[in-house]
Amino acid sequence: MFAAVGAAAAVAVGAVVGVASPAAAGTCGTPGCGGTVVNQGSAAPIRVANQWCWTALQRFVGPELECVKNHDSWAAREADAWLALGESSSAKSAYYYDVDAFMVRGGCRTTFYYGDAVAKPRTEAPGSDMWIRITGTTRVSVTRVAC
Repeated sequence: MFAAVGAAAAVAVGAVVGVASPAAAGTCGTPGCGGTVVNQGSAAPIRVANQWCWTALQRFVGPELECVKNHDSWAAREADAWLALGESSSAKSAYYYDVDAFMVRGGCRTTFYYGDAVAKPRTEAPGSDMWIRITGTTRVSVTRVAC
């Protein structure tokens, strides 16, 4: 369970505590050279971010990543944006060749594949908005969102 504490937004995960500090946004020069999100089957848009705030956390519960300064922007670093049905983050903008996180909306059941070699999809149904970190060149394919 995650909890944000104070202005510094210390985040606790079980016995692991990490203080929020912006991670260096990945930069690379070609589509697919970093994390990628593809909206393959959801009429609802998928929110993606090209920045992750913590080095030790893999998930964050909350509507906004505090290190993201440019909301709804495909043309900036430290940004997030919405990915429509049929779109790939790496095809939208060079700023999103390396996506660091995607959001699973609270109250919705989201089914996705995390990695190309994964045979079975994962399903998340959090009570609150939850961001999931993407590392390396991992490809996330969202196949369904039901709210």
